[in-house]
Amino acid sequence: MMITHYPMPTFEHPLLREDLTIYWQALSDSQRALMIRHIDKARQHGVSEWGVRDMAVALARYLKGDRGLIDLLDTQPISLSACRDLAGLDPRYHRIGEWALSQLVCIKLNGGLGTTMGCRGPKSLVPMDGTRRFIDMVMAQLQAWRLATGAPLPMVLLNSFYTMRDTMAAVTLPHVVSLMQHQVPRLRADSGEPFEYPADPSAEWNPPGHGDLFHSLYASGQLDRWVRDGFQYAFVSNIDNVAATIDPALLGYMIDSQWDMMMEVTPKCPQDRKGGSVAMINGRLSLLERSQVPPAQWHLLDRHDAYPWFNTNSIWVDLRALATYIRQAPLTLPLLVNPKTVHGQAVVQLETAMGSAIATLNRTGLVSVGRHRFLPVKTTADLVVLRSNCVTKQADGTVSWQDLPVVSLSSDYNQMDALSTFMPCLPDLSAAQSLQVNGPVSFHHPWAVQGSVTIHNPSSDVVPFEGGMLTSGTYTHTPDGWVHQP
Repeated sequence: MMITHYPMPTFEHPLLREDLTIYWQALSDSQRALMIRHIDKARQHGVSEWGVRDMAVALARYLKGDRGLIDLLDTQPISLSACRDLAGLDPRYHRIGEWALSQLVCIKLNGGLGTTMGCRGPKSLVPMDGTRRFIDMVMAQLQAWRLATGAPLPMVLLNSFYTMRDTMAAVTLPHVVSLMQHQVPRLRADSGEPFEYPADPSAEWNPPGHGDLFHSLYASGQLDRWVRDGFQYAFVSNIDNVAATIDPALLGYMIDSQWDMMMEVTPKCPQDRKGGSVAMINGRLSLLERSQVPPAQWHLLDRHDAYPWFNTNSIWVDLRALATYIRQAPLTLPLLVNPKTVHGQAVVQLETAMGSAIATLNRTGLVSVGRHRFLPVKTTADLVVLRSNCVTKQADGTVSWQDLPVVSLSSDYNQMDALSTFMPCLPDLSAAQSLQVNGPVSFHHPWAVQGSVTIHNPSSDVVPFEGGMLTSGTYTHTPDGWVHQP
């Protein structure tokens, strides 16, 4: 008879204790010892029981070899006809949604730093134009809706330990509160042990992805308070997607459909790669993050005819149904394994995605919203488009546009500092179809793009561009200056 030397750590909540027992029993003694180190570290840092449970379950799955990968051969695509379009919804849904606005809360995902863009501080504090940041646009939207409808529309910002202090210092409206999502120890990639870096202790931790939203709401008591105070529905979206605003028709459609959760999707475009598609797995709607698909199958995932829908990461949730579900069993969402390099060392972050709850909650559905509700900013090229004169920014925080050009920038512009240095003067893109800039070029004079334009500097030296109107073709820098080839 095998004797274990590592009994399972205690949990006060019986649901969490019973749930983790299943995973604990499948671990070896050495894996249990490793698990105890992670649990002790999290508890010493004040992580709630729900956060510790989620961390422990994710770690147990990882230690047993789960890398979160999904074979596309096990999925069934969702046809275009299987998803209703917002533009074609019956007008009565708008009336239903207007009636229910007094029961609606807004949640903005604000845990990101925009590290891929080299942001300093929260991404929500990045300027969108000369005076307003993402957070300012969202607050203007909220204030406009409160004044127009009289609904209280409380808002929660789901912050990480990276973003909470600076973001909340920028918030001036009442009834906007911060919810700190859990934080968990990073893993050493070589051993699975907690990553340690005494010179920068904050680097030892990571937010566990926005899938943590549901248990953070429950563990904080915020979910039960909302339900007790008569709020039943939540609209959740990324704070950098300022096109994702309250729409009563969407709220009414979810209510009439009696869904626990509704995901907004949009027809996939060629540039939609960093994010998730949707498919059917074992008869249920499911999210397919790119990191969950083996690289050898990425070409299949990119087929628009097979996987036509792209996740906007905007969802509508029935709060009462969510609370009922969690009281019966913790949410166990699909695992996302995110390798990183931190201070020169290989680490692993175990995360979950909010949208994957569409496969876990009882009654879920999709709605197609088109691009007018989806303007994500994941790269500096996205930011150039958003800041340009192609996008109209209104005083009430809303944005609008007609046709947007495709902008592509070489790696010289990947970081915010480089973008500010090289492109202090943004182009006039009102007549542009596409713009591609390759190599370090500085733009200090007014310039406009007409049609499809490529600007190419083959050297590693920064060269200035004189400005003016650029017409379709390629502008290449040579020893004799810029040469235009139509």
